[in-house]
Amino acid sequence: MEQSNINTYDWKDLHTHYTNIKKTYNLTSSDIIKQLNSNSKYCYLDYLSPSGYHREPAKRIGTMGRTLRDLLIENIHKTDWSPSTATYKDKLDELNIEIGMMINAYMTNEDYNNPELDITINLDQTRKHSKEELEQRFTIDGIVPRVNISYSRYLINAGKLCAEFGITP
Repeated sequence: MEQSNINTYDWKDLHTHYTNIKKTYNLTSSDIIKQLNSNSKYCYLDYLSPSGYHREPAKRIGTMGRTLRDLLIENIHKTDWSPSTATYKDKLDELNIEIGMMINAYMTNEDYNNPELDITINLDQTRKHSKEELEQRFTIDGIVPRVNISYSRYLINAGKLCAEFGITP
């Protein structure tokens, strides 16, 4: 793709275009990426998420951002979108991106009709949640997951931690 072509499309316009496709055809970001025949699915989900509107991908040749831009621009006029094939895991990946670093959920099995999730809650970012709250939050398309909860914290005061273990920073 020529450099001049990449500059004719503003990122926010591209993002809005594909957001409208998702709404019109009832698709997920995962569906968009799959239907554009891309193998780099997960890394692109963040850019196509609602918060991705403000995360402009790189334009430098050879970067993942540029590859995504090229893919979206090359398919800007695509109209033959297929119905969604997104699995529980695909939708969970997108939900994790929307939630951010406060809560991370990972499937511990491959049973999309009866998923089990290991959920880590960052207590520096959010409060403790009950099992019922998390089951409700991660219910997707009527599928209620079984949840295992753990908690974490960032290292807020590395100096204090080092002193506690007798390490000189």
